[in-house]
Amino acid sequence: MLDEGIEHLLDLCQETASIDTIFTYCYSYGGDVRKPLAWLATDHGVPVIDQRTRKLPNVWVKQHEQYWKNTTLRHPKVDSSFAYHYRDLFTEMSSRCVLAR
Repeated sequence: MLDEGIEHLLDLCQETASIDTIFTYCYSYGGDVRKPLAWLATDHGVPVIDQRTRKLPNVWVKQHEQYWKNTTLRHPKVDSSFAYHYRDLFTEMSSRCVLAR
């Protein structure tokens, strides 16, 4: 969503597959980075980015420490060395979906 653009992907899903509802999750624990770039979403209309050369966060939403302070649940801190360190996928998607109504 962030690599290709939220609005672009929502339009692509609707136009090519008549999808009008999506389920988004907020974490990414790898994936198969051994696949050749030529196999990865080449029909999306934007250049494919090589995931093997990027530093990506495992969680794609802003974390709110106050809700987890008394637990052992933690993800690694995301700093400015991560791609999209300043982005919150859920907030951005929800604001675009509300605007689309």
